[in-house]
Amino acid sequence: MTSAGTTRWWIGIPCSGVRALESGELAEVAALRSRLRSRGWVWVVAMICVFPLSALVAAASDGVAERSQEVADILTGVVVVASLALFAGAMLRARHLFRLARTLHADVGEATVEVYQPEEPFASASLPRPLQRMRLPMLKSAEVLPASGVIWRVNGERTAHERWLQPSTVVARTDVADVPAGAMLAADWVQPYEDEALRNVYHNNRFLTNEECAEIQRYRRGLLRFSVPAAALLSLWAGAVAVISGSFPPALKAEDLFRWWLIAGLALYRDLVLLRCLFLSWQLGRDANSGSVAILRTRQSEGSDSLSEPQERLPFSGVLWSLNGIPAEWRLRVR
Repeated sequence: MTSAGTTRWWIGIPCSGVRALESGELAEVAALRSRLRSRGWVWVVAMICVFPLSALVAAASDGVAERSQEVADILTGVVVVASLALFAGAMLRARHLFRLARTLHADVGEATVEVYQPEEPFASASLPRPLQRMRLPMLKSAEVLPASGVIWRVNGERTAHERWLQPSTVVARTDVADVPAGAMLAADWVQPYEDEALRNVYHNNRFLTNEECAEIQRYRRGLLRFSVPAAALLSLWAGAVAVISGSFPPALKAEDLFRWWLIAGLALYRDLVLLRCLFLSWQLGRDANSGSVAILRTRQSEGSDSLSEPQERLPFSGVLWSLNGIPAEWRLRVR
């Protein structure tokens, strides 16, 4: 459920309302949850069986080692890599199914669906890739379960849930603070800059709402949620390789040095990305603390009284906040 002063958006479409699920639909959601839980346990069993099966394959490779040790080493490496890949894949799949089953249980409790209806139908080419796989000629309306994000109906017709419940085909939603009604009024009271070089630019300011400040803080946390762990892991990896390599300098080969420089380059890149995210996070923090946003409009042509559509930018970071009363596109992406 969204809080007051915010709207839930899905693929660039604001939620236009909710509809109560009928008893038959609730039974279908509950049955879908049960099926997903059962499949999750199947993947758990598969995950547990990976290593015993790998051990059997490794034992079978002992006979190969008697004829060719090099082939046996290659086979062992392939088995290890394949085992780890299968284990990780099974674990991620089971995790996705259990999480989806848990959120479907919440959907049964809420007993509603969110309704999304664009002002104009979306052509298939403009839809996100997961929805393009559904081969829709046009998206006129959609219903989405609120907790899980499962697409319940498209264009008034039920979707094939068993087919579209892959991790990559669930299109998530995000809660965005509403642009206050007074924003457009403030955009009508813009004044020109005194600087002659900016004589065609008009500006004003308005206060950010509490919901908008909270959204900025959420985005700040999202900036660092991935950047910090990625930079830390790569830096530790590069440091550990450097220490180990320094302990055995005579044994270093040319390819070992190349691999270390590759790891160090990746770590440096992630560190630079982290610094950029930290700087942007600091600027966004100043934006939230200032509690205001700048409104900018430009004169359409020299001597004309008509002005461009108002755009709002955060004062310290310069990030676009809204355009003509609609939240900026980056705010509609999931964070």
